Amino acid sequence: IVDPYTGAVKGLVGGLGEKTDIRGWNRATQAKRQPGSAFKPLSVYAPALDMGKITEMDVIEDEEIEIGNDKWKPKNSYEGFLGEMTIKEAVMRSSNIPAVKVLDKIGLSSSFGYVQNKFHIALSEKAKNYSSLALGGLSNGVSPMDMAGAYCTFVNGGKYIAPYTYTQVTDSAGNVVLENKAEASQSISAASAYITSDLLYSVVNGSRGTGRSARLDVDMPAYGKTGTTDDDFDKWFVGYTPYYVGAVWCGGDSPASLTKAGVRQNPSVLAWKAVMDEMHASLPERQLEKPSTLVEEE
Repeated sequence: IVDPYTGAVKGLVGGLGEKTDIRGWNRATQAKRQPGSAFKPLSVYAPALDMGKITEMDVIEDEEIEIGNDKWKPKNSYEGFLGEMTIKEAVMRSSNIPAVKVLDKIGLSSSFGYVQNKFHIALSEKAKNYSSLALGGLSNGVSPMDMAGAYCTFVNGGKYIAPYTYTQVTDSAGNVVLENKAEASQSISAASAYITSDLLYSVVNGSRGTGRSARLDVDMPAYGKTGTTDDDFDKWFVGYTPYYVGAVWCGGDSPASLTKAGVRQNPSVLAWKAVMDEMHASLPERQLEKPSTLVEEE
């Protein structure tokens, strides 16, 4: 859980069960796993909005396509294809074909550059392909901390602030040994961040949203994106409110099918909701700040 306005980490859990070791493996910061569709806002939709390549109400065709020199045929997580839909509906349904098409509009190099330089997620050159960038099939993977830090830009007007867990370390005499000063950099425009949030609001609140289970019981708007990888090895939910950003990953240290293990729903969504409901129980309702530069058309 990260405060998107300061970068301060407010909560962090590195694994399930009772703690049995000191400085052990922390999955929240050290585990690098494929993010699946939770990667699309960072690699596809926010860059396309920021570059002026799309609006959220543009219509795109969900259809069978061949892409790239290898004639790759991407598939959806659902059966078949749904035809024409808006960008907003494509994000809500987590449709893969529209994501691939939008990635093709902005180009692999631009997408790669946004992820690396704007959202500060390290990628290998092997990730500069349609499957990795459009669908989150990264060979090196990302950590929950990486994802939470990147999603903070959608809350705070497009600024990236590296998440931090301490501000200062002093010795016994009070001398400062280490100092951690948060620095913000403008990654995407405030308008692009706000529109991306509108897309992600539909994921939680839309009638066909894949993250409907994340709707909070308290009076607070929630936004986010689900992610599920091939063979159900990893299940994600990265979501936020106007107060906090939270990233949750569920999986095994050795990749294995969660479905075969008896996991039917996305436990990351349920965990996110449980934590956020409690954190927001006494907070007044707040809305994301709409940029003055944003112009809406009906």
